[in-house]
Amino acid sequence: VFEIDPGHPAAHAAAARAYLRLGGTNVLAHNDARLSALAEVRKALDGGADIAEAHAALADIKFLYDWDWRGAEREYRRSLDLNPGFIPARKTFAQMLATRGRFDEALAISEETRRIDPQSIDALISHGMLLYYRRDFEAANGVAERVLAEAPANPAGSLLAARVAEAEGRFSDGLALMQQAWRLAGDGGVNLRVLVIRLQALSGDVDGARAALTELEQAAGSGAVRLHARDRALVAVGFGETADALDAFDVAFSERDPALVWLTVDPRVDALRSEPRFRAMLQKLSLE
Repeated sequence: VFEIDPGHPAAHAAAARAYLRLGGTNVLAHNDARLSALAEVRKALDGGADIAEAHAALADIKFLYDWDWRGAEREYRRSLDLNPGFIPARKTFAQMLATRGRFDEALAISEETRRIDPQSIDALISHGMLLYYRRDFEAANGVAERVLAEAPANPAGSLLAARVAEAEGRFSDGLALMQQAWRLAGDGGVNLRVLVIRLQALSGDVDGARAALTELEQAAGSGAVRLHARDRALVAVGFGETADALDAFDVAFSERDPALVWLTVDPRVDALRSEPRFRAMLQKLSLE
């Protein structure tokens, strides 16, 4: 996929991060993304280079795919020791801390990131999501409103506002906002399409949601789109189908889906928290 000069370790580190993004956006299967990214990180480090970009990419692999929390934290800290202003490492380190419930540390890093790059919409969105996961919904919604005002074409503003609306039980508002996010995302919005269907069910249009899910599953069956097990799980929770949601999360676990790192703090799965199978999965993830 990439043509890289082997003499430039930073290029290999950048390729590793690109593979991770491809995995996160459903373009690559999770294991393929992990293996490709890890191979590029090794090329970056094997030459003796000690650069922030390579340590950050390795930290991302340990965080998102290996669920090696101590190893990830060590690599993030090494990356930031080498380059305190490296924004990607700051962002994902804050996210990792949040998944562990260490919100004070996560938000402190996020605030400092915003001071380093005050014009970054991406840093602002990341900060808003941390507030959402901490369940400071008022503050998270304030961030969403700012993103919608400053970058109205960015689907992340509508997505964040929709997530807050759902968490607050304003399902119809959440549905309208998620539909807006999906439209703005264009052809790459499969994950957002799933969330539209979920909110469609939560807002009372169960028949419409089932019809839309059937259509999406048919597209996935033909290979037109990639529909992950974690997507099926979130929809099943929206339908109130606990057993189906747990079955889908078990598949996602076997696939080592990186999205599972958020399960401890994600309000969307609160209905599963008393389920023994869900708690057992969190324990296997070392999240409980």
